[in-house]
Parts: sequence; structure tokens; C-alpha cells
Amino acid sequence: MDAMIQNTITTLNTAINALDYFEKQFELVERVRTGDKIYPAPYCTDGEYQPINFDNFNGVSYWRKTAPVSISEDDAEIACNDVLAFNYPLRLVGAIKKEKLSKDDAYSEERVIQTIISNVTGSNKVIKGLIKAKSVFIRPTSHDDDALRILQTEYSEVDNINYNFAYFRIDFDVIINIRENCIPNECE
Repeated sequence: MDAMIQNTITTLNTAINALDYFEKQFELVERVRTGDKIYPAPYCTDGEYQPINFDNFNGVSYWRKTAPVSISEDDAEIACNDVLAFNYPLRLVGAIKKEKLSKDDAYSEERVIQTIISNVTGSNKVIKGLIKAKSVFIRPTSHDDDALRILQTEYSEVDNINYNFAYFRIDFDVIINIRENCIPNECE
């Protein structure tokens, strides 16, 4: 059985893929350390990670957690006391070749951000059905389009910036209200 977060990110990537911004979409990545360097990388297997290089693709995106997942009782279900609210703080980071965008100007990144937000925000019935949740809500909390700030947040060393790309990051809260007995179990 897939984890709640796996179904969530796969579904969000499917919605974003329809926008045709990205040649490569990674799912959940971590910031990993090798020596003195920190960089985002997806987990492969056997303790191995593969660094992400934006320059290798016409557009690339990935998701990562920005804080611990919080869990609380769902206020609306407090009488039953069997529904939990999981809040997954996720960040979508992306870089798109500017030549791929409909317009290359000072507002390119903002248009991309707004388009993605409008395509994934709100109640998500697909994820709700996949994980048998009572509700799933995707809420944007902040975004940024400053290339230097984004890269310095993701990488410990930023030697240069390829300004042929539009860089962005969007932070989301994914709130999943689910009955305790429906939480995916690795043993199932």
C-alpha cells in the first residue's frame, strides 16, 4: 500500500504535468549532505541519492517537506475521536527554460506560479479516494521567484545561476483528514 504522501505527490504531479512545463518531475526529495555540500536529491535505493541538476532538463520540478508533519484530532470529528488531521508542509521547486514559456518577461515566474496554484489548490477528490480520506485540501502558503534566494535555500553552494531558466518555489499545506483505521499500514 502506498503512503498517503506518495499518493498525494503523484496526483499533484499528474495535475502539474498537464501544464507541460517540465521535462522531468521528481517526487519527494531530500536535502542531503555529501562532505561540505548540501543539495536536493531523490532517494534511489540502498542509501543512495542522485543529485538534481536543473541544466540537464528543459524543465524540472521536485517536492520536499519543509517541516515535520503535524497531526491533530479533526475538530469537526472530536465527538467520534477517530479522525486525525495530518498537515504535510510541502515545497514545490521548479526551473523551466524561459524559451518554453508563452512570454519571457519580468513576470514569467509569477504567471507560472499562479497557473500551478490555480491547478492544484482546493479540495482534491482524487487523493481523497485513493487514500480513503474524509477530506484532502491543498492550500498554498507562500511562493518565491527570486532565483538566487531559491538556489541558496536548496544548495549550500551556488557558483552561478543559469538565467535561461525561470526558477520558482511554492509552499503548500496538504491537509488530510482521515479515520485512524484508514491510515495506510506498511504491514497490509
